[in-house]
Amino acid sequence: MILKFYDQRGFSLAELLVAGVILSVVFVAAASLHVTSLKFLENQQRSGNLSPLITLNYLSRSVKSANEVLISGTGKQLSVRIEGSDPPTVSTADDPWEVYGIIGGKLYWRTFAAGVTPTDVTASDPELLFNLPLDTANSSFTFVNPSTAVDATKAGSAVVVNIKLVTQEGKIHQTQVAPSGKPK
Repeated sequence: MILKFYDQRGFSLAELLVAGVILSVVFVAAASLHVTSLKFLENQQRSGNLSPLITLNYLSRSVKSANEVLISGTGKQLSVRIEGSDPPTVSTADDPWEVYGIIGGKLYWRTFAAGVTPTDVTASDPELLFNLPLDTANSSFTFVNPSTAVDATKAGSAVVVNIKLVTQEGKIHQTQVAPSGKPK
């Protein structure tokens, strides 16, 4: 008696091998693209072209979303109070602080919980972005008043925050940002 199995379902070994080879080629190509893009990003960061721009973008977003901004007398420390509750409240007492400081050629940062008075950033705090050597003497945070008729020290003044980062190679990266709240 001869049994015939014509109605079997599934894939043959040859079909599975071909599918495996095709999937392997796709995965190798994707991994190669990923490694190449990581090397490109690392080269950009090393050359200093990307790091200052990322840092400026990050600081600009913090200032834009701030309801209160403080700058130290030396211009080396920026403190922003970010809305910390959802939905937003009228009181700023429940809002945390982010403090950024330029110390020894690096940009450090620290956060403070709501209700805590922010203190100075120190070199023991974490760096905002690694491999960003700054020229401490020429990098600064300042208030800019676009209208000379308005006193920048009074509440409600139209004040803009100027962020200036100068790399040790002398490249100047600068932006001006208006906070959503009232700077002090």
